Amino acid sequence: MTNIQSTKSILRQTQDPQQPTSWFSKLNTDLNPTPRLGFFGSFRKSTEDRSIDDELKPTSIRRVRFPIQMTTEYVFKRDDLVSQKVSVVTEPIQIGSCAQLLTLYELICRQKQEPTLDKLVTTLIAQPEATSLTRLDLSNQPLDPSNMKPFCDLLSIDFGLRELVLDNCGLEDETIKILAHSLLDHDRITHLSLARSKITHHGFRYLAIYLKESTRLVSLDLSYTQPDKKSIQYLTAATIKQQTNAFTLILDGCPLKAVHLEVLASSIRKPDSTLRNLSMTGQHRLLNQQAALSIGIMLRDYDNDQLVGLSQLTLDGQEMDAYGIQYIAQALRRNRQLKSLSMRSCKIDAKSCHLLGEALKYNQHLQQLDIACNPLCQPQLEGINQLAQALNINLSLKSLCLAETNLSTEAMIVLAESLPQNKSLVRLDVAGNHAIQMAGFMALAASLQMNSTITYVDVHTLDNDHDMMMLHHQMLAKCTQNAQSKQQNSTQPPIQAVARLTLEERLAAAVTRGKTMPKEVAEDNTKKQKGKKDEEEQWIQQAITYTESLEQSDRAALDQSKRFQQFLCTKIPQLPDTSPHLELLLAVNDRLTTAIEQFKEKTEPLKETVSATFEIGDDDDDFDEKNDRLKELRDEFEAEEGAVFLKAKKQN
Repeated sequence: MTNIQSTKSILRQTQDPQQPTSWFSKLNTDLNPTPRLGFFGSFRKSTEDRSIDDELKPTSIRRVRFPIQMTTEYVFKRDDLVSQKVSVVTEPIQIGSCAQLLTLYELICRQKQEPTLDKLVTTLIAQPEATSLTRLDLSNQPLDPSNMKPFCDLLSIDFGLRELVLDNCGLEDETIKILAHSLLDHDRITHLSLARSKITHHGFRYLAIYLKESTRLVSLDLSYTQPDKKSIQYLTAATIKQQTNAFTLILDGCPLKAVHLEVLASSIRKPDSTLRNLSMTGQHRLLNQQAALSIGIMLRDYDNDQLVGLSQLTLDGQEMDAYGIQYIAQALRRNRQLKSLSMRSCKIDAKSCHLLGEALKYNQHLQQLDIACNPLCQPQLEGINQLAQALNINLSLKSLCLAETNLSTEAMIVLAESLPQNKSLVRLDVAGNHAIQMAGFMALAASLQMNSTITYVDVHTLDNDHDMMMLHHQMLAKCTQNAQSKQQNSTQPPIQAVARLTLEERLAAAVTRGKTMPKEVAEDNTKKQKGKKDEEEQWIQQAITYTESLEQSDRAALDQSKRFQQFLCTKIPQLPDTSPHLELLLAVNDRLTTAIEQFKEKTEPLKETVSATFEIGDDDDDFDEKNDRLKELRDEFEAEEGAVFLKAKKQN
């Protein structure tokens, strides 16, 4: 067989047609060489311009050359005479229990001549009859590329695994590469924990590729790792994708500096970012003002309507001074998306607490605030006073944790005074404050009796103090009562305000709400509802105007109010159940009817008094008034009868 001539390689440089070919031009080039600095400068610029997104994208090979020997020897076998061979159909492996899964894993390890993982075997032996294994914890089990391959083969089988914990397993870059490839092939894991892994930026790049391509992963724990700026760029770039799943990134114990936080802040502020929950528990090291400023930038979701921002932020152990807290408090004032903020052990003093309390006056979206283990009362009570004032105004905060904050009796009394006015707080934790005396707990117990929302209170009590135990039982009973009341209100179906309507109108409204409409009719009603939106809003505004006129004793509006009330009684049963203004129209109709009745009660004594002052024609006047009343009742009855008739006609 003839040898094949090698073709031109794509890596071989071609001759530039504009390159000079004469001997004089070559001599001139040799005598005046061009500087090489521009070449290196352009190379450095092209390297820097390559974005992180390009590094995470898959690359395709354009051409591959394999040097092989073209001479092949074929050995004739008897099996070659068979024209057709029976194809063997491979059936998928069905795993019904953990015992079968263990048998399969041992078989894979024998075929690959690798030892089994002791912790995995122990976990499977402990529950042999279990049909699924949703969570697998192999923490402290040494893993390397050799024993990781059989485990990854086992992951190809769907046995219900959704959470995988590999903390402190000594994972390195090559092991991470094998694991990420296997997890991405099947994409079933939703929670992955790789805390205390020994990975560099190459390992973070493998994880970022897996994170960007996965559609199931919603939580990644990389606590106590050593990410550099490049690693954080990989991770944040992977969270920018066209998905709606909220992603949780845990970086507890990582030595994050201002440069890392700046990269995180810039990524969170992008509209396509899926990062919603961020945990950065520190190691009790003081953050500088630049780092605190970056955290404040993370919370600035009010300057762009397209931003979604963080919903949960954990900064436990990140020590900050008053200047650092100021950046966070300023952003917290106008933040709209953050629901939970935890700042335990951040050395928040009275001045910093004052800033947070001032921010809570303006923020009406935060639901959970945890500032435990901070000296809030040092050196004075200005922070607690501001926090108590915020509780009087705030309408969104549901959980407040003030455990181990050195609260005094006076501070407890100040907080207790704000609880009767608060209508949103559900959980209050003041445990671990041993300086609170009996007067503080008495004030708290008295305030709870005037509060209807708090269902959980955690206080520090002494077993040998009888009075303290009595107060504790009293607070517990009140919290239980609030919880039962809240549960009853949530289980009861909403009652619409139809008490003022007639029986026929209630039946018609019930039929309208209970009737299942076809899809075409529902779509047609939706279009009509959009077209009548302005008209319904106009009805509401007009009813409110008449109601206010009656409440202000404007007698000239009585007849108009009655006519419009009759008009509403005929229109409300005709509205579909999907109308956004149905409940509001019912409530306004009730209010208008009540105002008419109250106006009549006020005017009837006046009519009797005026009639008693006349002696001539009193009977005639009273008779005319009775006739007018009968006429009004007749008009109302005819309007109701006409409404029911039209409704029945439409249904037929």
